[in-house]
Amino acid sequence: MIKIGVWVEIRGNFIPVMKNPKWHKDEIILALDLYFIALASDEELLNKIKLIEDDDYETKSVWEGQSILKVHKAYERDKKIVEAKKKEVLKKLGTLTCEVCDFNFKNTYGDWGDGYIECHHKLPLGKLKVRTLTKLNDLALVCANCHRMLHRRIDALTVEGLKMLLISNKNKG
Repeated sequence: MIKIGVWVEIRGNFIPVMKNPKWHKDEIILALDLYFIALASDEELLNKIKLIEDDDYETKSVWEGQSILKVHKAYERDKKIVEAKKKEVLKKLGTLTCEVCDFNFKNTYGDWGDGYIECHHKLPLGKLKVRTLTKLNDLALVCANCHRMLHRRIDALTVEGLKMLLISNKNKG
C-alpha cells in the first residue's frame, strides 16, 4: 500500500500529515482542520514549537525549492469589484495612488506600473459568516508594502490606522 504524504507548514515548520488517497478534497480539508484544532489544544506541543522558534542560532544557508502542497481555506473574490474600484478612482482622481502612503506605481515605474495597485477589503472576507455583498466603499487601493502591513497581524490596523502610524513615524525622524 502506498501512503500519500501531505506536508503542512506551521510557523515555518513542515509537518507530515498522512491522507487516505480515496478521500475527497473536502474530507482532506476537514481532517487538516481537526488536526490544527488538536495541535492548538496540545499545550506541550505548542511549548515545543515556541522553543523551536526561540532558538538563537545563526543561519548562513538553507535548503530551499522543495515542492510542497499547502492547503488553505480561501474565500471567493470577484475581480469585477476590484476593476470597478480602480475605474471609479481613476475617473475621480485620474491616477491610482496608495490610500496609505501615496505611492504611485505609474509615477515610479512608468508604463510598466500603469494601472497597477492592490485592492484591500476593509472588512476581511474571513470574518464574514455568510456570503456578503461587497460595495466599492468596502475596498481600499493600496501599494504592496502597505497591503502586507495591513495583513501583518490579523485585525491589527485599519487603512486609516496604518496611515496615522506612517505619519507619526515620519514626524519622528
